[in-house]
Amino acid sequence: GAMLADSDNPRHALHAQWSKAEILRASGDLESSAGIYHRLVRSSAKLEQRGIQHASLNALGKIALLQGKTDPAVKRFEEAADIVEDLRAPLPGEEFRMAFLGERLEPFHNLAKIHTSAGRLGDALKWVERARSRTLAESMAVSRASSLGKNDPLLSKLASRREELNWLYGRLDEADASDPKGIAN
Repeated sequence: GAMLADSDNPRHALHAQWSKAEILRASGDLESSAGIYHRLVRSSAKLEQRGIQHASLNALGKIALLQGKTDPAVKRFEEAADIVEDLRAPLPGEEFRMAFLGERLEPFHNLAKIHTSAGRLGDALKWVERARSRTLAESMAVSRASSLGKNDPLLSKLASRREELNWLYGRLDEADASDPKGIAN
């Protein structure tokens, strides 16, 4: 512990704390692991370690679900999903990108399950579609970036479509899920 704390790379200490929290959670000590995850959310944000922050928020959502606390679980999964949507930079390598997306999309799927279980199918669909569009946008961005130059008009069009998609997500968030007509207006 002290050796990691004195390290020049603060990520090592974050990863050690993450491992400790995972062990505690796996052993059933949800309270202790949640405390570590909460600290990791704060410290990883300060150190701009979005991966640890995302994983900690997702773990906190899972713990809240195990404790029957749906609203806090939804909040944590939404915060984790927001981090994924903020990570716009294309990732190198097809396998690495797919592994990244598979792990990062878990909060989207967890939110869809929660909303489906509660009978809020409109909200569940919203999260499924956000996961799908995130996968599609990432796939298109990487394939276009690797085959075209930076000043290509198709890349500008992709950026424009992403902005439009984000605007539509904002409309979905504002719409009352129980009123499907509110989404169409």
